[in-house]
Formats: sequence, structure tokens, C-alpha cells
Amino acid sequence: MGKLWYGGKIYTLTEPNATVEAIYTENGSIVEIGNKVSLERRYKNKIEASYNLIGDTMYPGFVDSHLHIIGHGGKAYSFRSITNDFRQSSFRSCKK
Repeated sequence: MGKLWYGGKIYTLTEPNATVEAIYTENGSIVEIGNKVSLERRYKNKIEASYNLIGDTMYPGFVDSHLHIIGHGGKAYSFRSITNDFRQSSFRSCKK
């Protein structure tokens, strides 16, 4: 059984700015793209749910197994340490 998605800007990522009117999916995978009426006719006995995106945007799923942001904590700590060292050395120089 599948799901029909329609009613929004559905990007396919097959080429820059490529969009379709509707997508039919089964088990979380795209089975077919096209116009809503054609997909409804073709999969009428398989569609268990239809989702109107009400003008929202839909992209194919992205899977990212890592985060680049993890390293930023260490960079922020290093920057803070360097900044504090600079402030302290500047303050000592001004006192002299």
C-alpha cells in the first residue's frame, strides 16, 4: 500500500529546479512521479493515504550520517582561550 503526495512544489533533484505535480510512494521509497490524476488512476487500488501539501515544498529524503557542527565546539573553546590569553597579555602590557 502506498501514499500519494501532491499540492505543493515537489522537487525531484533530477536536474536544477525540476518539479513534478505529484509523487506516489511505497514503504518510504518513490515509486513514480507525474501528475496527480494519472497517478491516482494508476494506483487507485494501492493508495492508502493522500497528502495535500497545501503549497508547501517537498524534497526527496536526505540521509546525512555525520554532523560537521560537532567540531565547532572545540573551535569555539580554542578561540575563547586564545582571546582570553590575548586580553590578559594586553592588560599586563598596559599596566606596565
